[in-house]
Amino acid sequence: MFLIRRSLRLAFGCALVLGLMAPSVTRAGLTIAATNPTTDAGGSGWFDILLTNNDSTNSVDISSFNTALEVASNSGLTFTGADGSTSPGYIFGSVQNGPLGTITGYSITLADFLGSGAQTVGAGATVGLAHVLYSLASSTPVGTPIALTFMAGGTQIYDASLNEILPLTLQGGTITVTASAVPEPGTLAMAGLLGVGGGLVALRRAKAKAVAMMATIG
Repeated sequence: MFLIRRSLRLAFGCALVLGLMAPSVTRAGLTIAATNPTTDAGGSGWFDILLTNNDSTNSVDISSFNTALEVASNSGLTFTGADGSTSPGYIFGSVQNGPLGTITGYSITLADFLGSGAQTVGAGATVGLAHVLYSLASSTPVGTPIALTFMAGGTQIYDASLNEILPLTLQGGTITVTASAVPEPGTLAMAGLLGVGGGLVALRRAKAKAVAMMATIG
């Protein structure tokens, strides 16, 4: 009996120690999602990373975040930067500790934090985490969507006490690639005629000016 009690006490003590050692977690339902833009092949574009507090009753305080996205290496997309010009507005009003985005190959890591305190995100509210810029190669396949994927283990949200906020849902986005606008043959022909006509008018004016000058000299 004594051994049983001792074993139970030991097990309870181990569980208590492990519980104290485990990282604290703040419970809240958050979603981080990428918007879905459309961009011409050979052009440039942007998308926003947005955070939504899914709790319709309680607000949540956030002091810092980090997240990372990637695209396929053969997608034709090149990340070019990131800033805080999101819509809706950036979570901290402006970027606190830049640069907001760090580009590595075909991925971009986004992170920022407040020097002190936390920003309150109201119940059901959505705020911006990053406005991400990119360019597409002219050879980017048209009609093949480019997937924006959150990298595994690359996203965390923290409260003012640096406790990770969970659960957290990640929703990647899609970039739709379209063909660059090409003028219709009729439009090109009209432009050519206008160019020729304009050239003839300019030539006639130049000749008339030359004749007038010769008459004046004579």
